[in-house]
Amino acid sequence: MTTSCSLTNSPFAAITPTYTQVCSNYAAAIESVPNYKMFSVFGKTGLMEYSDVVKVMDVGSMSWEDPTVEGVKPPAREDMAVCYDPKLCRLFFYGGWANRWMEDLWTLNVSPIIGPPYATLSVSPIIGPVRFFSAAL
Repeated sequence: MTTSCSLTNSPFAAITPTYTQVCSNYAAAIESVPNYKMFSVFGKTGLMEYSDVVKVMDVGSMSWEDPTVEGVKPPAREDMAVCYDPKLCRLFFYGGWANRWMEDLWTLNVSPIIGPPYATLSVSPIIGPVRFFSAAL
């Protein structure tokens, strides 16, 4: 947040801040290789003004990106319930406020940004042990 103020020597001088504010948004760091990704979504930007913007920060380089969101974007809102499913690589958003309470459910697939899980949990089909043989010539 950037704030600029004008002051005089009077203790009763008016302070006039000008700033851009986002509040009541959701922000979470999600594990990614090589660096965590910080997602900041939705929120309130002013009096009765709400955001539907999705921003992603690479925690290693501390740089923000504006990813392209495909599909239908949910209406702008604040104060929604959010959870992350690491197996599906999806953020789930429920409800929220935008001059009325919402009762909708949306998902955001973040796998194109964070990549797939990096653990092999199983191999299919199971073929048994693999053996190496050396042939004497």
